[in-house]
Amino acid sequence: MVKRSKTVVLSVIISLFVLIFGIGILYFKSRPGNSNFQKPKWKPLSVDEVKAIRGEDQDADGVRDDVQAFINSTYPESAKVRAALGQIAKSLQLAIENPENALATQKPVYLALSCLEATLPNLEIYGEISEQLEAAVVNSDVRSRAYIRYDANLSGQTFSITRGKMQDCSFNSAELAN
Repeated sequence: MVKRSKTVVLSVIISLFVLIFGIGILYFKSRPGNSNFQKPKWKPLSVDEVKAIRGEDQDADGVRDDVQAFINSTYPESAKVRAALGQIAKSLQLAIENPENALATQKPVYLALSCLEATLPNLEIYGEISEQLEAAVVNSDVRSRAYIRYDANLSGQTFSITRGKMQDCSFNSAELAN
C-alpha cells in the first residue's frame, strides 16, 4: 500500500511539474521580444500625417516653433538647459517623424535625456521637465499616434543608457553663458 501511494504521489508531482513548466513556456513565448510576439501592423503614414507631425519650423533648426516657444518660456534664465531641451525636442521630433525606424532614432533620444540630466541645476525637476517637454512635442492626435508607433516598435528591446554626461550633449556647454 505504501509503495502504491508513493507511486501516485510521484505521478501527481510529475504531472504538476509538466503542467507548470508547460504554462511557463507558453507565458514566456507570449512575452514581447520572444518569437510568438507580433508587433502591430501599421499602415504607412500619409503625406498629410507627416506634414501635420512636422509642423512649423521657421528657422529650420529641427525644433518646431511651438516647442521652441515652450522651451524659451520654461527656462528663460539658462541657455544650457534650453539647449539640452532643444536637443531632446529634436530627437523626439525625429522619432515621431520616423516611427518605423525606432531602433535607429532611440539612441539620440537617450543621449539627449542624459545631456539634460547633466545640465539641470536640480535633478529633482528632471522628470517633471522632461515629461512637460514630451507633452509639448507630442501635442496632437497624429503626433500621439506616431509616438505610440515609435514606442511600440521599441517594445521588447533592451538598451543601455548613459546618465548625466555632458559629452552626450550635441552643443558645447562652454560656449553658453549659463
